[in-house]
Amino acid sequence: MSLDTLRDRLQTLLRLPGPSGRETTIADHLARLWGPLADEVRRSPLGSVHALKGGQGPDPRPKVLLAAHMDTIGLIVSHIEGEFLRVQPIGGLDPRVLPGQPVVVQGREPIPGLLVAPPDHLLPPDLRGKPVPVGHLLVDTGLPARRLRRLVQVGAPITFGTAPTSLEGDLLRGPGLDNRASVAVLTEVLEALRGRPHRWDAVFVATVQEEETLGGALTSAFAERPQVAVAVDVTFATGPGVGEDKGFPLGEGVTLGWGPNIHPALHRR
Repeated sequence: MSLDTLRDRLQTLLRLPGPSGRETTIADHLARLWGPLADEVRRSPLGSVHALKGGQGPDPRPKVLLAAHMDTIGLIVSHIEGEFLRVQPIGGLDPRVLPGQPVVVQGREPIPGLLVAPPDHLLPPDLRGKPVPVGHLLVDTGLPARRLRRLVQVGAPITFGTAPTSLEGDLLRGPGLDNRASVAVLTEVLEALRGRPHRWDAVFVATVQEEETLGGALTSAFAERPQVAVAVDVTFATGPGVGEDKGFPLGEGVTLGWGPNIHPALHRR
């Protein structure tokens, strides 16, 4: 696959909503995308997408599982207050960067909006001069209160509305790179295995709910019971304030996790 094709595929994945617990849209897309590449595609009871590439070794064959989570961070509507929406986080959010972010409310139809913070002097005294907590932020859609209530219910998910953008040096920015980048990589590996014999069964899994419960990975691992499992995810790059003890050079290859929860035999081989 060319780099341009991989970038286009990743941009498509980045545009699809899929906050943790609400992954149906991205899961449907991956089931269609992986169908022609795999011997079997199915959904787990929790919603993760499993794609099997059968091996040619004798039965019983060992199995390798490659997993990447497809859910993203986001927000959820907690209260409708006139023409505004109160929200709570889905996953870990940094409240310092949220005000001014474009969002899309996934109501009866997608509704563009903007995350806004109340003026500092209207906040409780103990919050003034500090980053505004998520629970005090509002989403402004520009809709009148009556129409907003017709289109949006409490519990509706909200995704970030920034479009993916190409940068210099084959770089890409956009919401959801954690972890749609790894989902794109799994898709490329699936394509690379077409017509290539391998002894082990290989199961590719796009998991759900990583940002909240890790439930997709936990249940899929128990369901498949592989001999070896590889979790593919993003990590931090070195940069201002991020030294080599906390990050890794951008563009210099794959970063391997090494710790007490990873079997040393994987590194030795």
